[in-house]
Amino acid sequence: MAQEMRREPAVRLPNPGAQPFVAALKTVRFFAVVFFWLAMVCMLAHVAAFISIQWLGVYDESAADPAETVIEAAPSAGAAHGPGLFESVAAAATAEKGAAPAAESVQKEAPRRGLSAVERFARAIRYRECTAALLKPLRAIGILMAILLVATIFLYLQIALLGRLSGIRPLTSSLFLTLVFLATVVPWHNVFAELPFGSFFDFEALLKAHAQWMKFGFSDVYGAASYYLRFLALPLLSTLLLALAGVQFASGYRESVVVNE
Repeated sequence: MAQEMRREPAVRLPNPGAQPFVAALKTVRFFAVVFFWLAMVCMLAHVAAFISIQWLGVYDESAADPAETVIEAAPSAGAAHGPGLFESVAAAATAEKGAAPAAESVQKEAPRRGLSAVERFARAIRYRECTAALLKPLRAIGILMAILLVATIFLYLQIALLGRLSGIRPLTSSLFLTLVFLATVVPWHNVFAELPFGSFFDFEALLKAHAQWMKFGFSDVYGAASYYLRFLALPLLSTLLLALAGVQFASGYRESVVVNE
């Protein structure tokens, strides 16, 4: 009996007729990658903000009350100069200049105590203002990039279908993953007041919730779960959805473009 013929695996050759579509897909892919990384940076910045405030303690001193510093400094100033006319003059100077005398008094006492509360307070306030100023535009940019990314992947899928190229399945998965990602980052509380929802959270709301947690704790499991779900679990879920969408899009790009080059 003649030797059986072995079946060789099918070799897929480049499709010359697909070159115009491949060129268009390369252009669309460039913008998709730009939108993807911008959205990822905005998302990771919010995750890093929560980690910094919850476990690294970067903003802990921002919850301190400056009035406490004035109260602590007042006894030392009174003991050093005694009662009488000076107290009224000092009170008038304090009312005029604010907390400056108290800050100077605390700074003088800082070497003896080995720390400076005023410096820690000012540093924490500076970090909080810088973070708030950074996250506010990133929140708007992230939502805009999510919308543009969905539109770009949809356009890529349409061109691939029109050119009868492969990779339709991973591209479709990428499109729906980005749609879910968009649903998690849209600030739904601006539309529905009952839904404090959105991975791009307000940094001031996080500071307020963290300060309340540090002072009073959580009364029940529901409060703790809401805190971590809103400010940690939801941003992590959005980051995971975006990463999976990027993996699926890269797979669809290889099947639709690379094999046809």
